[in-house]
Amino acid sequence: SFVAESVLHSVNGRDPTRIDKFAGYYGQAICCAAYMIACLFAPSILTILPPKWTLFLGSVCYTLYQIGFLYLNRYYYYISCVIIGIGFALFYSGHGAYLTSHSTRKTIEQNSAIAWSIGCLCMIVGSGILGIIFSLNHNVINFVVNSNITAEHTPIGYRQFSDTEIQMMYGMFAAVTFCANLIFALSPSREVTNCIEGKCNKIKRTFKQELNQVMLTFADKRMITLTPLFFHNGFYTMFWVCVYPTTLVFSKTLSNQIYLPAIYSFTVGAGEITSEH
Repeated sequence: SFVAESVLHSVNGRDPTRIDKFAGYYGQAICCAAYMIACLFAPSILTILPPKWTLFLGSVCYTLYQIGFLYLNRYYYYISCVIIGIGFALFYSGHGAYLTSHSTRKTIEQNSAIAWSIGCLCMIVGSGILGIIFSLNHNVINFVVNSNITAEHTPIGYRQFSDTEIQMMYGMFAAVTFCANLIFALSPSREVTNCIEGKCNKIKRTFKQELNQVMLTFADKRMITLTPLFFHNGFYTMFWVCVYPTTLVFSKTLSNQIYLPAIYSFTVGAGEITSEH
């Protein structure tokens, strides 16, 4: 997400028929909309699939999204944005259920902090991938200076990503997510003793009953009270994930600082991890 709009903007500058100029922003909006809708149904999926395989299915959605960048076209990209939005919902639902089935009331706080810290490592790993690829392509990084072909579509002086860079970046990201697919597929299903919520102490509901329970939650006074906070959290998250990072590339004075996206990803990941300790 940190570089998606910048990458897609570069592709549009070379071939406007492949992808829209602001496809990165449109894609993030589609992803968020799909995530919002899928969150209504994702908890109910746990009545059909165990947490382990819900996690696995969600992680596969990530891989399908990354693969689409190896050869971009608008149709697959927008469809993959819907897929990854659904994947977010499945992943977080499966994550919560898997965590409670492998934690007791004494260990849940510690396990939650550890799980979140490990999850935030993705930003540090991603920054390392970006840093390595940017350094390997340092001599071929180009900026739009003055070209009649691209001037209509690409602002002067902005950082441009070559097709080779894009394929290297998202090929590595796809490889990492594929490893995650394998990890989730091979994760143990056995629950710990005295877990918070497992097969033995979980209330048995059908898919329809679980879905009705989710809908009833919207009418809960405590949920209504927290709604402004949820709105703020959504706007804030999209700002630091999607909007702000693009300014590091779309600002003319910063566009030649090629490592800024990698540094930003590293510092955000490090901050998220240290905040849990």
